[in-house]
Amino acid sequence: MSQTLHVDPDLLYLTARRLWQEHLQLADQAYSLRVEINRLEMAWQGGTAEEHIYALRLLLNQLNQKTEELIKFALILSRQAVFW
Repeated sequence: MSQTLHVDPDLLYLTARRLWQEHLQLADQAYSLRVEINRLEMAWQGGTAEEHIYALRLLLNQLNQKTEELIKFALILSRQAVFW
């Protein structure tokens, strides 16, 4: 028994476009976070500062990776919308 696949190309395209917009917003937020981490690093030294700043940088790297995954998924959806 075969199953029918139903695809709405317009909905795929709109979703891809929203993901692209979210990617841009996340990229802006990641940049702002990077700036604030740098400011914090200059203002806070000693004690557990290095530990916390390192943890923030790890989170920033994860955010950047997830943002890149989001844009890759948006591109896949865009290609699928064109295909269908």
